[in-house]
Amino acid sequence: MSKTLFLARHAQSKGSNEGDDFHRDLTLIGMAESIQMGDRLALADIEIDHIIASSAIRTRMTAEVIASKLQGGIKISFKTELYNAPLVTLIKAIGLIPPQVKVALFIGHNPGLSYLATFLSDQSLDSFPPGAMVELLFTDLEWKEVRQGSAILKRYQTPTLT
Repeated sequence: MSKTLFLARHAQSKGSNEGDDFHRDLTLIGMAESIQMGDRLALADIEIDHIIASSAIRTRMTAEVIASKLQGGIKISFKTELYNAPLVTLIKAIGLIPPQVKVALFIGHNPGLSYLATFLSDQSLDSFPPGAMVELLFTDLEWKEVRQGSAILKRYQTPTLT
């Protein structure tokens, strides 16, 4: 059975000089980027089963805006351990996605997400700016079997607002 994983970097947030990093929220452009990400998924008729996001304010806000643009009833799990998480933690979190989930959306931070996308697809991304999203396809794998090079990079999108 195939699985699809979207990796999305949180949308544009306020600068780090405006409070501690964990509690930074989105700028107005960041809110618009989040809406655009949700709209792109909705227009492509992509049905997300589960959203997993860092519990930092900017990722929470991004996840909630995206979920509001999609079909109702999407479970969102906020995980503190995903805040600026290293690659090994992100891989472990993927392995914990419930097996019945076919399409998951991971919302987090860089550089971890760009490392993760490169690790899983064996394709290097030039950049992974705020509001960027990749789609990874895994064929004949369960979430706990995801490993280096096991994904096909299907789509890479960056925001068009900045």
